[in-house]
Amino acid sequence: MAVENQLLVLVQKAVDDASTTVSTTPGELMRFRSMVCTACRAGKLYNCDVPQGWSENCAFVYSNTTEFGQL
Repeated sequence: MAVENQLLVLVQKAVDDASTTVSTTPGELMRFRSMVCTACRAGKLYNCDVPQGWSENCAFVYSNTTEFGQL
């Protein structure tokens, strides 16, 4: 899982940077989501309820989001 963890760290840094600007595009956000899905599926981190693409019920996001983040 080292490769998946490295990818997720890169995604986290990119998302953190994107969150500090108003010029982040929807396309960039979709690319970040895609990267999370790739790492999650490759490492079988969580069961996904869709065979491909982004799930509205993403178990990875649900399990790794704090209650404070839901406010």
